[in-house]
Amino acid sequence: IWTDYGAGSIRSLSLDAEGGMKVLEVLADNLTHPSDVAIDESQATVYWTDGGTFKVQRTQLTSNGKATGEVQDVVTHVKDPHGLAFDQQSGVLYWTSTGTIYDAPKKPSSPKSNGKIQRLNVRSVDSELPLEKADLAETVLSTGRSRPISVEVLNAHDARCSKTGRRPLRVGDSVRLRGDLPTTDESFRGPLRLGDVGVIAANDKSDQPFMVNVGGQEWWYREDALEFHDPASTQDVASAQKR
Repeated sequence: IWTDYGAGSIRSLSLDAEGGMKVLEVLADNLTHPSDVAIDESQATVYWTDGGTFKVQRTQLTSNGKATGEVQDVVTHVKDPHGLAFDQQSGVLYWTSTGTIYDAPKKPSSPKSNGKIQRLNVRSVDSELPLEKADLAETVLSTGRSRPISVEVLNAHDARCSKTGRRPLRVGDSVRLRGDLPTTDESFRGPLRLGDVGVIAANDKSDQPFMVNVGGQEWWYREDALEFHDPASTQDVASAQKR
C-alpha cells in the first residue's frame, strides 16, 4: 500500500506466489497531496496524511483487501502533515507536521514556525472522531523551525518497529540479556548478568556478532541472547521514584 502524490490517491498491489503483480486497487481517490501511509492491521484500516487539506484520514478495508469506498477524517487542521506511523500494540497513531510559516513569499521560514510530532490513540477515541483541531492531540515533541518529515514507532520492550518488523541491533545500542534465557546458556559466561545493561561496541557479523561493553569488560554475544534497552525508560523510572 502506498500514496500516489501525483495522482492524489492511495493504492495497493497484491503479489502472486512468484512475486508478480496480481491486483492493483485504488483504496482512496480524489485526494490533494497524500504523503505517507500507515496500517492498523487488527482493524484493517489504512491511514494517511494529506498535506493539501491539512488532514489525517483513513479508510476501512473489506475482508478481501478492497476499500469500502468511505474516507473518514481522523484529525483536521494539521499544519503541513507528512510522516505517519501506527503502534500495533497500543493503537496509537503518530504523525509529523512541519508547521512552517513564511512571513513573505520566497523568504526564510518565520521564527513562529513550529514543527511537531503528535499522537492520538485512535482505538480509544474512535467514536469521537474526527478530532477537529490537531492542537487537541498530544504533542510528543515540538521542533520549532526544524521540520520533522518521517516518523517510526519503536517498542522499547522488544525492539519491534511498527513498519519494518524487528529492528536489527546495531553498534551503539544499549542492550541486556533476554529475560527468558536459560541459566545454562553460554551467554552467562560473559560479564553481562540479568538486569545489567551494556553497550554494543562492535559487530563482526559472525555467529556471535556483538561485542558488548559492560563496565569496561567486553564479551561477544549472539543476537538472539540480547534485547534492546531504552535508556529513557530507566530515567523515567528513576524520576518517578524521586517524586
